[in-house]
Amino acid sequence: MNAAQPLRLAEMTTEEAATAVTASPVVIIPAGAFEQHGPAMPLATDTIRAEGVAERVAAALAGGAVIGPPLPVGVSPHHLAFAGTVTLTTTTLAAVVREYVESLYRHGWRKILVITGHGGNNATLSTVAQDLLTTHPDLQFAWTPVTSL
Repeated sequence: MNAAQPLRLAEMTTEEAATAVTASPVVIIPAGAFEQHGPAMPLATDTIRAEGVAERVAAALAGGAVIGPPLPVGVSPHHLAFAGTVTLTTTTLAAVVREYVESLYRHGWRKILVITGHGGNNATLSTVAQDLLTTHPDLQFAWTPVTSL
């Protein structure tokens, strides 16, 4: 059985994106981190996992969703002792998520799902979700961690 290829906003033209707002009303944003995962796993492990789940969800929705731009760096100050770690503050991650949502919202998307592969992003995503309930009552914003899945 061949699953449908997921639609990616990054690969669309502006005209295709305008059509996708109606044809593919859900935007899935993979979120991860850039941190150590031991001596044998890449720094982008959390992002890779989130992207993999996002691809499977988008494919299962058979054109009903597009994969939006990933959030490759998350909240990882607890990993800074390890070489290569890059982190954002909770304030910065929250601002970036809000600005992603604002951009997508402006173009007509009203259903946004963030799939995070990094537990350090969870608190920030919860706060952003609560704020968006107030500022965008017509927006359906949800997030889920990969780890518990």
